[in-house]
Amino acid sequence: APASGAALSGTVTPTATATDDVGVTQVEFYDGARLIGTDTSPPYELEWDTATASNGPGTLSARAYDGTCGLTDSAAVDVTIQNTGNASFDSQWQVPACATVGGRCDSVWLLEGRGTLGPEPHAPNTLGGTCADGPRFTDRFTPALDRLVVFRSDGTAFAPGKEVTIEATVRSNSTAIHYLDLYSAPDASNPTWTLIKSLYTYGIRHQVLSTTFLLPEGGLQAIRGVFRVEGSATTCHTSYYPATDHDALVFPVGQESDSLPPPVP
Repeated sequence: APASGAALSGTVTPTATATDDVGVTQVEFYDGARLIGTDTSPPYELEWDTATASNGPGTLSARAYDGTCGLTDSAAVDVTIQNTGNASFDSQWQVPACATVGGRCDSVWLLEGRGTLGPEPHAPNTLGGTCADGPRFTDRFTPALDRLVVFRSDGTAFAPGKEVTIEATVRSNSTAIHYLDLYSAPDASNPTWTLIKSLYTYGIRHQVLSTTFLLPEGGLQAIRGVFRVEGSATTCHTSYYPATDHDALVFPVGQESDSLPPPVP
């Protein structure tokens, strides 16, 4: 479980049956190549919060081990994951996008990697597929922008003039300074990018960088992150900067209603 073709949201319970002539030591559960949990005793199952996965198609499987290092993989089960506030890849925009107005839009796994290194799903994840990522460095040590999240801290829906937080998970690969330039476009269909802020990190690690800004007027907006090792802030680096990752996220913005009548003296 779950059955093939199931639509998943919230917390679900994947289960597997495994037997062995010596004994099963553990069963691992996977979504694609990603380990989502392990159980060491029957019945083999786990509670999995599907909101930690990207929206869209998923492929679940189990792998059982015995005490002599033998292992067997189950057949894969195709499912669809759909959670409010998580983005799906949009083939029109060619980037992760959220479909409905809310107070959070999260790329989750959809931006992991850089170009062919990883590989990054649906690379380059820029509006219209423009501005390719740099090809330099191997996957193990590659700089990358792996995740973009935009949200309102009070949980209310996106609206013009309201403050939101952008969180970006980045991967740096050396002690040199790495820069993250964050941009906003009020119209995703015809983006004109405005620099929000440039942040920086260093060291071989993953880190979450964040900043706040006020949403401009616009019904369908976008943010873009440009993670670079060298050069200056620009929305699209040429091949001269071979380790730059460009990623975008699209989200709808509504109008905040005013339920209070004006005071009359």
